[in-house]
Amino acid sequence: MHIFSKFFIISLIIIASIGCNKTKREKHEVFEQKETISDTLPQTYKVLADTISYGVVVRNKDTTDKWQKKWLKNLKLERFTNHLFQKIYSGEITPYRYFNEEPLTIKDIKNLEEQEEFARDKIGKIQFKEIWYFNPDNMKMVKKVYSVMLAYETYNSDGSFRGYKPAFKVYFNQSSE
Repeated sequence: MHIFSKFFIISLIIIASIGCNKTKREKHEVFEQKETISDTLPQTYKVLADTISYGVVVRNKDTTDKWQKKWLKNLKLERFTNHLFQKIYSGEITPYRYFNEEPLTIKDIKNLEEQEEFARDKIGKIQFKEIWYFNPDNMKMVKKVYSVMLAYETYNSDGSFRGYKPAFKVYFNQSSE
């Protein structure tokens, strides 16, 4: 009976400690509420990557690809794309040509949208330019996005996928670095 009592007490302690711990999601939500990105970021975080560029495929062309479908299911691509176009048309942000950084006009963007090969729903890749910060003490990472480039899918005359073509690039905080 003595062994049963010890087992019971240990079980209660384990259950109580598990029940009192916050889930990963709750911890993440607390992190989002209490911490904000500010000018003090470089003081508390170390630069992990000063200017890193990478592309992310954001549109699943293959409906049988369950892995990509799973990882893209929460992406609000249409909302993001429409928001960027709205900011461009309102003059709040300036789009740039990807290859030569030449500013595009609203007329240039309208011409892009009139091209047969372009459609907003063909945006299939986003290229990010970021700086990455890491705090080794608390194992937290922050990524600051400087710019994004939207690229749309292009196809050969036989209908096969050819690749992605840059539509434009926009800078956040309007500082073209």
